Amino acid sequence: METIGSLKNKVGSTVCKMFTSSANKRSNEFKVHKHAELEISLILEGQGLYNTNTGIYDIMPGDIFLFSTNEFHCITDIFAKDGAGHMELLNLHFQPSFVWSAGNDYLKNDYLRIFFGRNKDFTNRLDRGNAAIGKLSSLLLSIKTEFENKELDYEAEIKSQILQLMIAIHRHFPVTEESSAAVPNQLFERIESAINYIDLNYCSHISLTEIAQKAFMSKAYFCTVFKSMNGLTPWEYINIKRINKASELLKTTDSSILSIATQCGYNNTANFNKIFKQITNTTPKKLRD
Repeated sequence: METIGSLKNKVGSTVCKMFTSSANKRSNEFKVHKHAELEISLILEGQGLYNTNTGIYDIMPGDIFLFSTNEFHCITDIFAKDGAGHMELLNLHFQPSFVWSAGNDYLKNDYLRIFFGRNKDFTNRLDRGNAAIGKLSSLLLSIKTEFENKELDYEAEIKSQILQLMIAIHRHFPVTEESSAAVPNQLFERIESAINYIDLNYCSHISLTEIAQKAFMSKAYFCTVFKSMNGLTPWEYINIKRINKASELLKTTDSSILSIATQCGYNNTANFNKIFKQITNTTPKKLRD
């Protein structure tokens, strides 16, 4: 993975990033993953198969894939071409809060329906025969240029172009249920405060009660609103953050699995291993090996 650029919020958490990822020929490898960010990916090179929640898709250069939070996906196969197999993707990840955070009055959460208000005909691979695919590709490449050049007000321009991306998808691709309800705007800042608290403390032994208090809500109401705005429950969000951190430590340190589990907020390896397998479809030991 090669990071092109990232944007952080006021507590220093990454809320938007763009990166390229590449891989060589593979066959029937199920290294599934999911994350707490939304994802829009452009296939730059290569052919293969993508296994997703909505089906298995063949991959071609120019294809665009759309993934919500907490949604499994995995490129299982990369086909050889002229004796060599290679794939390269341009990935845009951003938190839902990057769209609806307080102060972004022109970035309403309505556009998140392409992630959270999908209809029964939704497919993770956008229709490659749709003429608007070219517009989406151009916007993704333009966002890449903004991250690379960092010209004046590039952060605002990136937000603006992400909005254009979501509008174009909503306008040109029949992927949403129009009846899906929007969250009242007055709740944005309260949920954002709770997310900021989680991002600063997710490796600690935090409770749902104290998180909900940061949003001035009851636990039940907070969980309902949080999921409607982020596409996953507070504990799903926390566990994905923890397991992503644990995966990084497993790959970059020699610390024991118990030590890493403890560092990431788990008090025993049994619970850690169970949640790790749920999110990554593998075990900490296999990932390290």
